[in-house]
Amino acid sequence: MPDQKHIGGGKLKSGLVVLQMALSIIFLISTLMVYKQISFMRNKELGVALNDVVVLTGPASLNADGNKRKRYEGFRSDLLNQSSVEGVTFNQFVPGQNPGFGFHEFNNPMQGKSPDNQILENNAGSGFIKTYGLKLLAGNDFNENEAQNLNRVILNESSMKLLGFGSPEEAIGKEIFRKGNNTIPLKIEGVVADFHHEGLHKAIYPIIWNNRFPSEFGYFSVRINTQNLQETLSRLQSTWTRHYPKDNFDFVLADEQFNRQYESDSRFSKLYVWLTLLSIGIATIGLYGLILFYLEKRKKEISLRKVNGASIGQIIHLINLTFIKWVVIAFVIAIPVAHYAMQKWLENFAYKTDLSWWIFALAGLLTLCIALITVSWQSFKAASKNPVEVLRYE
Repeated sequence: MPDQKHIGGGKLKSGLVVLQMALSIIFLISTLMVYKQISFMRNKELGVALNDVVVLTGPASLNADGNKRKRYEGFRSDLLNQSSVEGVTFNQFVPGQNPGFGFHEFNNPMQGKSPDNQILENNAGSGFIKTYGLKLLAGNDFNENEAQNLNRVILNESSMKLLGFGSPEEAIGKEIFRKGNNTIPLKIEGVVADFHHEGLHKAIYPIIWNNRFPSEFGYFSVRINTQNLQETLSRLQSTWTRHYPKDNFDFVLADEQFNRQYESDSRFSKLYVWLTLLSIGIATIGLYGLILFYLEKRKKEISLRKVNGASIGQIIHLINLTFIKWVVIAFVIAIPVAHYAMQKWLENFAYKTDLSWWIFALAGLLTLCIALITVSWQSFKAASKNPVEVLRYE
C-alpha cells in the first residue's frame, strides 16, 4: 500500500510539473509573438514619412480671426525662408490620429449612381504631399496660391477606386460631389498612393483632402532638418510667437505621436514578460522539488547501477532523459493552445506578422535548457555518491 501511495504521489507531482512547464511554454511563445508583432508594426513601411515632421496644434485664436488665411500664409512663408525647414502644410487630422468624425458620402456622376461609401474628408494646404513624403501617382499637389485651390481635392488610391475610377490618370480633372450637394463640383487635382493614416490595427481607408482652411481644431505640420533639433524648435517657437502671440506653442514629433497608438500593446507585452517569468519560476521550483523526490525514490537503483559498472555520465543521461520526456510532453500540450491563443490575438490587427515556427521551437528549447540546468546538478550529485554508503543504509 505505501508503494502505491508513493507511485500515485509521484504521478501527481510529475503531472503538475508538466502542466507548469506547458504554461511556461505558452507564456513564452505569447511573449515572443507579442514582441514580434510590435516590432512588425513599428518597422513596417507606412507609405508616409513621419520622421523629421513636427506637428503644431492649430492656434485657437484662428476661430475668430477674419484674416486667418493671410496670417497662416505669412507664418508659412517665414518658416520656408529658414534653411532648416523643408515643407509646411495644414491638416484637420494628422497621421496617427483617430478622426472619430468627418466621414461623408460622395457621388461620381460618371457612374450614373451614387456608390455606397464612407470616405474621410480631411483638409490640407499646399506642400502637403512634400511635407509628408507621399507618393503622387497622378496630377498635382495643391497650388502654392491657395486661392486657386477652391473646390479642388486630392484622393488616395482607396477613395479613387471606391468612386469607380480605373486608374489615377483617369481620375485627374474629373468632378465628384458630396452626397446631398450636387451644385458644387469638386475637381480632382491629384491622387496619392495609399498610406497608413492610423496604426496597423486598422485597414487603410479612403480619404479625400480639400483645401478648406482649418479652424482651431486643425494642425500645422512642418518638415524640418533635424541636424540640430533644439535650435530648429527654438526658431519655430520664435516664428510662432511672432505670428500667434496669444496662442501656446504646442508641438509633438509626428513619428512619436503615431507610435503612441501602440502603447497599450507595449504595456500588454510587459505584462506578458512578468507572467512568463513568474510561470518559469514556479515551474522551476516544481521541477526542483520533483527531481529531489525522484532521486530519493531511486537512490538504491542508482547505487546498484554504479556497482554494476555504470559511469556518472550514463547515470546523469538516464535521469535527464526522464525529465526531457516530460518537457516534450509539456511542449506537445502547449503548442496547440499557444497557436490558437495567438491566432485569436492577431485577429485584432488588420496587418500582422506570421506565426513563425521558430518562435515555438525557441520556446521549447529555452524550456528544455532551464529544465536541464535545474535537473543536471542534482543528477550529478546523486550519481557521484558512494554507492556503498547508500546501500549500507538501505
